[in-house]
Amino acid sequence: KSRGNWWLTLFLQMILFFSQYLIIYHSLLMPESFLIAGGIVFSAICIHYLYEENFTPRMLIRYGLGFGIVTAFMCVSKFPAIVLVLIPLTALPGNKFKLVYLVSTFVSAVVFILPAREYISNFFAFIYGMLTHKGTYGSGEEGFADGQQFLNHLNGHFHINKFYFIILFIGILLLLIGFIRFKKFFLPNQFKFRLLAGIILAMLLNFAMAS
Repeated sequence: KSRGNWWLTLFLQMILFFSQYLIIYHSLLMPESFLIAGGIVFSAICIHYLYEENFTPRMLIRYGLGFGIVTAFMCVSKFPAIVLVLIPLTALPGNKFKLVYLVSTFVSAVVFILPAREYISNFFAFIYGMLTHKGTYGSGEEGFADGQQFLNHLNGHFHINKFYFIILFIGILLLLIGFIRFKKFFLPNQFKFRLLAGIILAMLLNFAMAS
């Protein structure tokens, strides 16, 4: 176990060097740099959750609070990060701990958004425009989405991010294996099963939003 934790520590410290985009964006004052920092912390919490052996009510409340603060920070930094809400919401068991997470996320988001409170109305107008128009960033004809354009964008994302789609496919396959042979094969822990399901849902919604 100690060896595994050592490798995980090394992996987290080297994440920034795995992609040139992470190196470029992390050095600039822009939303993506905050997302990278928040993403590293979010990943660390997920890994800690994955290897947790004693899920007491107090521990689950701490996870709910931690997930809520980091999720709120990332969502306020850039709205598409809203898909991450699905991961803790799926991973945490019981309505009580889900409620702790949602309240923590909402309160933290209010605190983080205070410096930009004068521009909140512009933000909601921007989101409303995207939801009610078929074009990019709220442009084009009125409507929710253009079906053909959506398929074209999805195809473009596949060709650009094939490795991401491979990871998504493997994740879905492992999830199905865990569902078919729950507690007998790959996912003996219900919390691991929940966490994987949340990650898969967030990935699927992310591609849908991006397309």
